[in-house]
Amino acid sequence: MAENAAIIVDLGGKDIKAGYASGWPTEEEPRLVTPSAATTSTSPDPIRPIQRGEIVNWDVLESILHYALYDQLPSWVQGAEGSLLMIEPALTSRSDRELLTQLVFEVFNVSSYYATDSAVASLAGVGKLSGVVVDIGYDKLDVMPVLDGLLQASSGARLPYGGQNLTAHLQHLLSKKGINVSLEDAEKIKLSAMHAVPFPGSEPHALAPGAAAQTDTAKDDAERKAEEEKQKESRKIFTLPDGQVINVEEEGKALGEALLNPSLLGFTLPALADAIQTAGLVTTLHGGKESAKVLAENLLICGGGAGTYGISRRLLAEVAATAHPNFPPALCFIPEYMPKRTAQRAAWIGGAVMAKIVFSGSGPMQTSQHAVSKADYDEMGPAIIHRKCS
Repeated sequence: MAENAAIIVDLGGKDIKAGYASGWPTEEEPRLVTPSAATTSTSPDPIRPIQRGEIVNWDVLESILHYALYDQLPSWVQGAEGSLLMIEPALTSRSDRELLTQLVFEVFNVSSYYATDSAVASLAGVGKLSGVVVDIGYDKLDVMPVLDGLLQASSGARLPYGGQNLTAHLQHLLSKKGINVSLEDAEKIKLSAMHAVPFPGSEPHALAPGAAAQTDTAKDDAERKAEEEKQKESRKIFTLPDGQVINVEEEGKALGEALLNPSLLGFTLPALADAIQTAGLVTTLHGGKESAKVLAENLLICGGGAGTYGISRRLLAEVAATAHPNFPPALCFIPEYMPKRTAQRAAWIGGAVMAKIVFSGSGPMQTSQHAVSKADYDEMGPAIIHRKCS
């Protein structure tokens, strides 16, 4: 590992991911995925410093970052810290961006710093500058249009539900069958069910006319597909701690439906497909037909929920059903050479791509022009982040 290699940190609501740009693309990066939660001297229960995309506890966040950087990444040592690229939650406020900048320079002694939001980084992770990013997170779901590498925040939407709501919903569904499980076990069952059970409408033939079913070409390999199907079948069966064996196929389908239709979770919200259409429509009112075309053709499903079996095809079909005929939607194509779980880790991967340019001192983005140096910070203070990392 090169000395002072740039480190990328992705601030997620459930996990914080950290690793080296120089180590990507490999399956080893990000080398650290640690829970975005920690206990304190006054709270024995884990505290999540990032809730629904907003930083709510700076002390806990500082503790987690200290653990990630100094304790888990060998090149980050006291007195010889290097460059850091931070992936912020989409819609992070100006004041929080400044506080993050102050934190990394004054507490973590970075030599240079760059920050970008998760939607822009996710698209960069699959080689795109424009598109609609649907980031399915732990406690929120973001629908964010991006044009030419710039987040269109005023057109985006944050829906207040995510993976933890699906876990609670599964617990409720099982209790109606007389099966009582803890939230911890419900989380395990949820992951097993949603990664194994396709819900109705996710099959290729169910796509609406005009929808382009672009998916990872590696999935077209017959041998690999057969093995994946075998593994999925085994994950439909779950053994509870008391030894009881249950089939979660029905629950897996129900969770998929709830992900796309939040009214099933008790929320008075539009269906996810409607939120996507609205975000794209509002953006194109300002950008015109070219914006409409590029957004429609680059729909990226990412985040932890992107591993839900059939989610991309089903969501594409629902968006296509009400799309303008001149702008049929298509999924962002993920190249087959990309690491596994690229969709779930797209933001971190995009950060690695950007770091190689931002901190290289060569190429279209020079370090002096884009990254915030220690000299920049000393001269201008934390507000410099808005000039350098817009």
